[in-house]
Amino acid sequence: MNPRNDPLLNFSSYLCHFAQEFFRPTTTRCRLEVMPGMPPVTFSVNARHNLFLSAKEAMNNIARHAQATEVWLRIRFEDGALVVAVEDNGRGFDPAVGRPGGNGLPNMRARVEQLGGRVDISGTPNQGSKIRSTLAPAAARRPAVAPASRPD
Repeated sequence: MNPRNDPLLNFSSYLCHFAQEFFRPTTTRCRLEVMPGMPPVTFSVNARHNLFLSAKEAMNNIARHAQATEVWLRIRFEDGALVVAVEDNGRGFDPAVGRPGGNGLPNMRARVEQLGGRVDISGTPNQGSKIRSTLAPAAARRPAVAPASRPD
């Protein structure tokens, strides 16, 4: 991720290309939906990096656990914020339970929340799942603060 390539459209293109390449060797069909006419807003390198890693973790979870036949990467700019959603039609899960010992969902949430954003996780057993990250550009310009450590 090159700091000079920080407009939202460039980030969206990079993430879409990654998703297509990530799912290419699998049997999961990757569908992309990017809002046309993205505004020319920019995000900090840290914000782009953490949003990317959060989406990558969602895709990795789908590939490893979901048994999905389709995944959707949806990128929109709505109500003054960037929304990156990764959805699948796989096994689903109960977000309240998660996966015992799994760190993926808490890590995704921590990455986006440290930027002042929000992560909404929904899933239903046998009906797929959805991870939706929302981040406003103003929040993404603030320096990141490491999430407070939790005792194990």
